[in-house]
Amino acid sequence: MNDIEIIEFCPPHSNRKNLFVSNIPLSLPPADIYDILYEKFSAFGLLYEIQLFSNTNQQPVQYEHMSHAGKNDSVSNNNNAYAFVKYYSIRASQSARRNLNCNLYIGGQQCKIVTAKRKNIFALEYLSLNKCYDVANFYFGFNGWTTNIKLLKQDTYEMDTNSTICKVCFCSLSTVSLPFHRITSEGFGAWEETWNQNDPLQKLTAYHKARKICYQRSIVNAFSKILVLVLPNGKICAELNTSKPDIYCGETFETNLLEINELDQEPEDDGNEENTIHEGVNLDALNIQLLQELEDF
Repeated sequence: MNDIEIIEFCPPHSNRKNLFVSNIPLSLPPADIYDILYEKFSAFGLLYEIQLFSNTNQQPVQYEHMSHAGKNDSVSNNNNAYAFVKYYSIRASQSARRNLNCNLYIGGQQCKIVTAKRKNIFALEYLSLNKCYDVANFYFGFNGWTTNIKLLKQDTYEMDTNSTICKVCFCSLSTVSLPFHRITSEGFGAWEETWNQNDPLQKLTAYHKARKICYQRSIVNAFSKILVLVLPNGKICAELNTSKPDIYCGETFETNLLEINELDQEPEDDGNEENTIHEGVNLDALNIQLLQELEDF
């Protein structure tokens, strides 16, 4: 593979990124099997997920590799199990297959590894926020990217005065910046919550949740427009995916605009510069305050 590999901030759907591991013995607890799989396969690249199945159960048994919950549980009483190990990178997946096939032993039993042949009927379009952070940290480094809130606004609309159910909707416009690559991606997110007027606590929870989720969605949307380019020599570059439209461009952000074709005289300086600076300071303070609230909520 001497070509440039393009990695997107989206769930990997290609079977070339998905490995099928068979002949896994059930002599060990599922959590131990998961830990072994994670340790062996993560050495070749960033993992999207590991799914562990028994031969008699089609539902995956998943354990976080840092968690030891269910350590003494077993998948089933059947003799063997199998797993799907999914990468973000085709190179990482194929490298793991070449190096681990017939060289991976679990519980003293040799496991076989092949490229998966699996149909994704319900494929997700976006990564979760935490997985976006994982991809960004892996390819750009912990200090290689930043996020910023440009707009956080409550959407207003008429409410039914005869109903005790109220609605609140927040919209967020955020950016993800890669300073070393000189790239900034904008993303939009919105979320609506309902609450009962008779319960003030519900209102507080609804406002916090709507603000939190709309912010998270805007960051995920911004990440989805970034392409990671892995060069043949291993170096990392980044580009914006121009094929994805800016979904936030619409009437909401274009209201109250006037087109001026000609001026009778030059406009006078009315001191609005001070207000502009003041707005910038408030926006920075809002970023810090909101991020703290989102972490605490």
